[in-house]
Amino acid sequence: MRPEELRARVAGVEGVSAGSEVGWVNLYTKLGRGAEPGTATGGRTFCNLPKGGKWKEELNDKATDEVAAHMNMFSPPHNPGYENLTRHSAEYVLKWTGHLFTDAEAEAGPG
Repeated sequence: MRPEELRARVAGVEGVSAGSEVGWVNLYTKLGRGAEPGTATGGRTFCNLPKGGKWKEELNDKATDEVAAHMNMFSPPHNPGYENLTRHSAEYVLKWTGHLFTDAEAEAGPG
């Protein structure tokens, strides 16, 4: 996706969520300690992030390059940060929807 297309998409999502109960955040992976030598550890991502929007980085200390970090972000064996990623995802969803549940329902969890 071209940078201008991503900026337009982010602006559209922000427009939908502004002033409503619809929340959004983009959780993305960054290279950590497993990055190939010469790579800017912790500073490179799979895509260029536009200014604005809600971006939450999650380090992958096992991935050697940006593509591996992106492709394996939801694979626990290949992403040591998977538990943090899922916990942060759940926290955002609860933040946006928690008011819809009673305390007993929230404590009971799904199913």
